[in-house]
Formats: sequence, C-alpha cells, structure tokens
Amino acid sequence: MRLKDAIGEGDDRVVAEVLTQSPEAKDKVGPHPMWGGEPTALHVAAERGHVATMKRLLDHGTAPDGAETSYGWKPYDPRKAEQQPRGRSVQIQRQGFFCCFVYGGSMENDTPIASFGWMPRLIAGLFTALITPVGAGQQIDGSRDAVYGPALAVQTVPTGFGDAQSSNGIGSGGELNAAYAAVRDDRLHVLITGNLENNFNKLNVFIDSRPGGENTLSANPAYDFENISRNFAGLTFDEGFDADLHLYARWGGLTGNVFTVDLVDRNSGSTTIFGNGDTASQGVGTAIQSGTIAPTDAGLGSTGTGETRNLTPFLTQPVDFGFNNTNVAGVGALPPAATPLPADMAAALAVTTGFEFSIALQDLAGPNGELHDAIDLHVAYGNPNHNFYSNQILGSLPLGTANLGGDGNGNFTGNLAGIDFAAIPGPQFFSVPLPPAAAPIPEPLAASCLVAGLVFLRRRPTRA
Repeated sequence: MRLKDAIGEGDDRVVAEVLTQSPEAKDKVGPHPMWGGEPTALHVAAERGHVATMKRLLDHGTAPDGAETSYGWKPYDPRKAEQQPRGRSVQIQRQGFFCCFVYGGSMENDTPIASFGWMPRLIAGLFTALITPVGAGQQIDGSRDAVYGPALAVQTVPTGFGDAQSSNGIGSGGELNAAYAAVRDDRLHVLITGNLENNFNKLNVFIDSRPGGENTLSANPAYDFENISRNFAGLTFDEGFDADLHLYARWGGLTGNVFTVDLVDRNSGSTTIFGNGDTASQGVGTAIQSGTIAPTDAGLGSTGTGETRNLTPFLTQPVDFGFNNTNVAGVGALPPAATPLPADMAAALAVTTGFEFSIALQDLAGPNGELHDAIDLHVAYGNPNHNFYSNQILGSLPLGTANLGGDGNGNFTGNLAGIDFAAIPGPQFFSVPLPPAAAPIPEPLAASCLVAGLVFLRRRPTRA
C-alpha cells in the first residue's frame, strides 16, 4: 500500500512502516488517493485532518515548505507561521475551510473558502455530506467505533503507575494509550484508551473550548472531596492552553467499584462553582460501566469534611459516559530507573477500550455561545488527591520521562504547583477542529450537485 493511500485511510501503522522502509516516499509527488491532483503526503494528511500523521511526517524530515506542485497550495506558509503564537504551521483544507494548524499548538481559522466563491464551498459541503459518517445513535460504552478517525495523541512513554494485567479488569495499574475525538450532531465525542486503577486514582480532562480560562490554575473554585481541587493551584499548561472546564473520573473498591464522573466549570478561577456529576447506572461494580449525567445532577462540592453533591448544575443537555477497563495490552510499565525506553506506540494504537464521553457543544461554549475553532484537551492521570501526577499525559511527555509527582521531577510536594508543561518539550494537549456550519444549498441545485459529484468521483484518476 502506498504512503498516500495509507494516510487517506488513516492507517497509522502502515504509514509508520512505509516511512521506515522507504523514507524517500515522504516527499514524492503523485496521484491523490481519493480524487484528482498530484499532492505530497503532507498535503493529503493536512486536508484529511490527520494531525498525528502530519507530526510524524514532519518528524521524519518532510519539507513543510515544499513545492506547490499541481495541487495549487503549499502545506506550509512561513508568513502564516509568523502570525501564530508558537510552533510550526501547516495549512489544512478541511470541510470547506483553509485552516492554519500549529504543529505544537492549536488549530485556528485562516481564510474561509467562501472568499473564493460559492462553488468551492458548495462542492466541499457536498463531499463532506458524502464521506462523513453520521454519529447518530452512537453507543458511548468505552470502546472505539467508526465515528473516530486516527488518534489525535499517542502515548510515547511506558506508564509509571503500573501496567494493568488483570484479566477481569479490576486490579492494579493504570495507563493512557491514545486519544480519539470527533464532532458529530453538535456534540463532542472523546475516547481515551487505557486503564484506570480501582483505587480512586483520577483521570483528569481539562478542556479549553472558549475565550477566557486559566493558563495557570488557581485555588478557586474549590470542589471534590474536602476541596482537594485546590492542590491544582500553580499548575501551568502549555502556552495558549487556557482551561475552562475540568472533567475527572475515578472508581474504587471502598465504594463498590462504582465508576463516577464529575464535570466542573472552573469559570476562570471564580469562587462561584458550577458543576454536574453522577455515578454509572449500567454494569455497576464491573470492569465495564456506563451512565449519564443529567442537567439536574449536581456536581461534587465540599462542606467542610467529606463530600456532598451540592454544586450548582450548569449543563443544558446530558453527558453520556462509558468505561471499559478490560485492556491488558498497550504501552507497558516504565523500566527501573526510568530507562529511556520508548513506549510501544503500535501497541498503544491497538488498544480500543478505555474511558469515553459525549458532551453537547452548547455546554462547552461561553455565555454568548462563543467557541474556539478547535477544542483543546489536556488529559492527565494522577492520584486521588490531585497532588501527584503520573507520566501518563496526552499529548505525551518526552522519551524517558518518569512520574511528574508534584514538582515535575517525581517528588511529592503536597500539590501540583511545581508542574509547568510550558517548560516541557512538545505540546501536552491535543486539538479537535470544529467543522464549520454547512452552507445552505437550494434543493434543485443540491440535487444537481449530488449527481455531478458522483460523476466526478466515478471519473477520478485511477491509481497506478
């Protein structure tokens, strides 16, 4: 299978094999695997929105400012890169928009294709309708299914919190293998593959979805058991990542292994606390559980000692979640003395189970409906009290990184104030681009374009 074919199909395993066996393939110009033109591999990865593949190509030495070829646009424009806050920039043609992807940063809108006239926008909308799978009725059960494309982040370091090996899914060990996400039916679907130990260790998902938020977390708002969220105070994210919401999940034997999920609107560090949360309702106590957080389900706050669900709910639509802890493969355990041994990324990508949730975009937006063009997520696995982080972060940490602890060097300090992700190479978050609203098409014209589109697809050049 040729490199561009594998990229078009999202087959990251074959992409890695081809780049290893035939590294010269990365810069070859040739027929498009899906339609006309002669792009490079980076062109195809960019327009398909395969962020992990773009990073892989660049890491293998692909020239981002290569020739335009017959495709009419360059994958990389230094002028656009200079306008970005960090990283390298790759132009993405995706669902009717030209976007600027920041390698090591976020995705931001560049030039709407509408400026080139209504026909390209119409054709882009037509292709989107033809090739985009529908997410209606998707089961949120903690397993990867067709709604997800290639991984947006893959683990690069073996876990420092123990390798899960229990055949029944209940036992020691926890790891984060890869992250997948998709936007369907005005909802964000996210799957984090891996395992959570049933000792109340917490999977933390910080979401940057709207203007505002915090780059360095403050002690407020205070929530979770005896207000232990205050241990996050001082933790700093990558430049440009400003956390708006915090979702955290856990389970443990002391409460019958009931899986629990809470979601808090941190409200830019305000003392006003809004949050929703609930426990699983299906498969309770087993390694496969699922549930729904209703808009009326209050989140976990604290009134002195212990925990009480007394936060003010903010959701307008339910949040569905699923958990499947049966994985026994993946990245494996960190060797003694933090030997710089890379994780088995192929094994990480092969894992198909973990934690999954679905949330309405409306509940990720600001008070006036404001949303970024891409939703950024930082995922971290830590201890129950939010004061000791493992090395399981997505986007992942550099090769050889051991547990971060509370100071970034593996030491326990009682809080996470010493962790500064901006000082760690690479982005410790990943981006989920939001598709633009579809342009309205008059019904007779839509029918004509459908026929024309099908004819175009039938007559596209045959691959050699």
